Amino acid sequence: MSNYKVPQLGSFEWQQSIIDKDLSTPVGLTPSKGNRYIVKTTGSGDWTGHSNAIATYNGATWDFVEATEGLVCYIKDEDLVYIYTTSWIIWVGACTEIKDADGDTKVETEKNADEDKVRVTSAGVQRGQIDSDGLTLASGASINEFSTDGTMAGNSDDAMPTEKAVVTWTKGSYETVYETTLTEAASSITISSLTGDTDLFYRLVYMIKNTAAGASIYNLYPNNDTGNNCSHSRMYHQGSTASIAANKGGTTTGIYCGDAPAQNDYTWGEIICCGKSGTNRVFMCQFSAANAAGDSVTTIWNDIMWRNTANELTSLVFNSSRASSLGIGSYFRLETIRR
Repeated sequence: MSNYKVPQLGSFEWQQSIIDKDLSTPVGLTPSKGNRYIVKTTGSGDWTGHSNAIATYNGATWDFVEATEGLVCYIKDEDLVYIYTTSWIIWVGACTEIKDADGDTKVETEKNADEDKVRVTSAGVQRGQIDSDGLTLASGASINEFSTDGTMAGNSDDAMPTEKAVVTWTKGSYETVYETTLTEAASSITISSLTGDTDLFYRLVYMIKNTAAGASIYNLYPNNDTGNNCSHSRMYHQGSTASIAANKGGTTTGIYCGDAPAQNDYTWGEIICCGKSGTNRVFMCQFSAANAAGDSVTTIWNDIMWRNTANELTSLVFNSSRASSLGIGSYFRLETIRR
């Protein structure tokens, strides 16, 4: 037999096999010489005063080995090995079951020969099982892998991603590729080196303070295309008058992103588009504009189609109609979104 160790004890002592450990009296027994029992608390009859001791029948009376720390023995009716510390407990090193005092919460292995299963039971209900198919919980899918694949390419119901895989996938599905806050006024900004023919969506978020002395109109030009290659539909809400209107226009130059009627007015919004070539790419734009006092707000929803299907989308130019009206503190962030 293997030389097992018990972490909390410096040594242990093997005893001969025990028939039963759950009897507190020999009344009703017809023992044969050499039969051995552990006396359950509290011993009575011929076992009085010997709780937890090992009782051995000598053919006429009972002999006792009092329980001391480190006694180890095999319990035949349970098919388990127990060790005595301050009470008799299952010895993990050589058992197929670990359970609590009333037996309704336990971990079991090998119910049958060469079964190769581990079962976990809590409050009398089996909560899970580990076998050659992986981890199976009481409900839901079986898990047979902790995956480090940050692309989630397997699209599996039985793989659980690690923390790093989730972070990698999240960054790949929603990642900032450009971000700036202007430290000096500008008339335009250019975002270049975009991935041309791609299934990614782009999302541009912006907030502009008009610092120029006068009104300014803002447009976005894909690949700096200033020709009449766009068409649009528009719906807007005028906050101060609570009016709603819609119109559908013809061709236009660029993607209309808002305007600031006067100096120190604000415009903010977002634009989403697909980078895939070979199609009319729609730029979905929503933005709001407010005066400096904040008591007049206009919100516009704009769908604009860039009809240049041949060229890959490689850059975005955000332009103002008035010089230096992209004021200090204006903010731009471009993100990629996985389809």
